[in-house]
Amino acid sequence: MLKWINLENGLKNCSTIDSLAQSQIEQERDHREKLTSDSGSSETSGNFIDLVKLIARFDPVLRLHLQVKDKTIIDHYIGKNIQNELIQEMASHVKSEIVGKIIHNKYYCIILDCTRDVSCVEQLSIIIRFFNTKTAEIEEHFIGFIAVEKTTAESLTNYIITELEQLGISLQNCRGQGYDNGVNMRGEISGVQKCIIEINPLAYVLPCGSHSWNLILGDADAASSFVQFLCPNKIFFWFATKVHSVRRLKWECRVASVKAVKYQLSDTCDALKDLAENTTDCQLVSECHSIENEITTYEFVVSLVIWYDILTKIKVISNMWQRESMHLDVAIQHLEAFTNWLDNYRENGFQSSS
Repeated sequence: MLKWINLENGLKNCSTIDSLAQSQIEQERDHREKLTSDSGSSETSGNFIDLVKLIARFDPVLRLHLQVKDKTIIDHYIGKNIQNELIQEMASHVKSEIVGKIIHNKYYCIILDCTRDVSCVEQLSIIIRFFNTKTAEIEEHFIGFIAVEKTTAESLTNYIITELEQLGISLQNCRGQGYDNGVNMRGEISGVQKCIIEINPLAYVLPCGSHSWNLILGDADAASSFVQFLCPNKIFFWFATKVHSVRRLKWECRVASVKAVKYQLSDTCDALKDLAENTTDCQLVSECHSIENEITTYEFVVSLVIWYDILTKIKVISNMWQRESMHLDVAIQHLEAFTNWLDNYRENGFQSSS
């Protein structure tokens, strides 16, 4: 392998024994490329290419062939520009059909949310929900994204009003607003919902049930010191170079994390012991022993079992909230059943878990 590398470097530097012959070969190659090139000047391309170009000026088929060869045709049917135009036309037609259905059925609700894209530009998504009088069904359609520069309530309201006006949808027919629980969206004093209610008092605010549910659980999570520690980031820190923090809304991640600790508690303790024995970092040894002592206490083990049982029930309701087929009466029944389960678990949970 080394000999081939040395030969390659020698050819590039013209330091081999046949450097003169190699230079002649390169000159011949360059001359041949100039003769066969159809993009050079008449002095370098040769008589044949010049004749082809001359004939192409009067022959549309040959002229088109040379344009394709030189890539001078910017747009063609399989090019990205034509494809993007076709997609844009189809999107415009679909949006027109959706807007027509919204206007025909008159009353609607708007659902808004903001998120950042990969370029860190804030994107406002607009979804409109309405009752289709022909099919007697509730329909929900995504209208599009709006790139916003400011996320204040006034700016977001102006973006919404402008977009609805461009679509020909009257804001006075809006009968509901759905947002997350951000202050700039749901704020009763200066939020988007307040600005829209001032224009249309009948546009009532419908808080996101799933988001509110998760915020309640997040506050319950933060209220307990044991539950705070049960978030296993501190335990997992020593077994990975980087552990992403568990987000407050990702309850599936919480259930999976607590489940891993519950069913592998002894393995976790063994791993902490091995880590402490095989390192010379005094701080790491101290923290490993500290974590091991905490997760082997009676209080921690009992809290681990209790918290896993609760999270398992919570996960079922959280998934139900986010289904398209979710009905309000069914959600209320599940919440009442969960409340009754909590009351019963408070009285008999210790005996049933032991």
